[in-house]
Amino acid sequence: MSTAEFLTNIVYAGVYASGFRSRWRSMDGEPPVILAWHDIRPAEANTFRRQVAWLAEHRKVVPTQGVDAQKGGCISLTFDDGLASVARTVAPILNDLGVVGTAFVPTGLLGIRGYLTGSDVAELARGEVVGFGAHSRTHCRLSTLSSSELEAEIRGSKEDLEAIVGRPVDLFCYPFGKMFDVGDTAIRVCSEAGFRLGYSTVRKAITHDCQPLWTPRICVTPRMPVHVLAGLLNGVFWPEDMIASLSRTIKSH
Repeated sequence: MSTAEFLTNIVYAGVYASGFRSRWRSMDGEPPVILAWHDIRPAEANTFRRQVAWLAEHRKVVPTQGVDAQKGGCISLTFDDGLASVARTVAPILNDLGVVGTAFVPTGLLGIRGYLTGSDVAELARGEVVGFGAHSRTHCRLSTLSSSELEAEIRGSKEDLEAIVGRPVDLFCYPFGKMFDVGDTAIRVCSEAGFRLGYSTVRKAITHDCQPLWTPRICVTPRMPVHVLAGLLNGVFWPEDMIASLSRTIKSH
């Protein structure tokens, strides 16, 4: 085990504990969650498959735009950055397991080594496994841009992607995803450009007070054991809730 993996396991100790406790109970009453992966390397394909299979068994997997605070137990799978693994690894696994996901694509990076090509996106869009949303053109930090630059990055990515997939695109994923990376102006430009939903990386479940253009997601990795995913789905979010959950678990034993 590498040092990084060892430290990760320590950091997620509370999630492990909660996951072991929650794996045997129904999650139908749990709040909806959107999970976000990035690259899925070939060596990680099997662990990723186990994750998705476990998630599909314990939750109802729905398209990203179908996640609603009132639909307890549902979950959505998203994949950021338009990486080539979406076509090579993710789509075949989702198809095998009968679930769907959404890929967020920075259109200016299509065709660069390691990224999807425009042809990849067009081909996947003709199927029913992977949907698409915009992710800016160049994956830049939006909060640093002028209004005209934001228009080019946000509205431009919408126009680029619609030309490739041949249908309207109303989902946008903010690069980096925290408010200091995005800014109020970028959110306004998204709204004016016609995006219906905007996705952050604010680590929480979907609740009734979530704003459509500031929808939270939980970033995960393909190496996370399913017990960690169980803890995350059970509302154990780093750091405050995780610490509280670990404390409750220790006190109950």
